[in-house]
Amino acid sequence: MTYADDVQTLLGLADSPDPRIRAAVAAGVAELPPDPEVDAALERLLNDDGDTFVLERALVACARTGIRGWRLICANPPAGADAEHQEEHRLAALQYGLRPEWLVRQQGRAALVELASSDPDPGVREEAAALLEWGLLA
Repeated sequence: MTYADDVQTLLGLADSPDPRIRAAVAAGVAELPPDPEVDAALERLLNDDGDTFVLERALVACARTGIRGWRLICANPPAGADAEHQEEHRLAALQYGLRPEWLVRQQGRAALVELASSDPDPGVREEAAALLEWGLLA
C-alpha cells in the first residue's frame, strides 16, 4: 500500500456513520500536507450533521492548519449555508483559539496580507490592513 492509498483510506473514513471515527479522521487530516482532497474531507467534517465532538475535532484540526483552516471555516461556507450557520462556525473557531491574531503569530506577514486582502469579515480586513500599515510585522 502506498502513501496515496493510505490517504485515500483515511479520507474515505470521513463519511463513516460512527462519530468517533469521523473525529479521529479530523485529527488525522491536520497532519497531512495541503491538498484539495484533504481540505474537502475536513470541510465535510466541519459541516457534520450536528455531532459536537466531530465539530470540535475538526475545529482543532483547522487551527493546526492555520490559514487553510480559517478559510474552510469562514470564507468557504458549505453550499446553501445560511448566515447563522456560518456565524456558528466563526464563533466556534474563536472559542477553540483560531483567531486572525493566532494565524499572524504562526505564519507571519503572509497570513496578515491574506487576511487584509480577502477575509470575508470587513473588521478582520481593516484590522489586518492597519497592522500592515503600522509595520508591526517585518
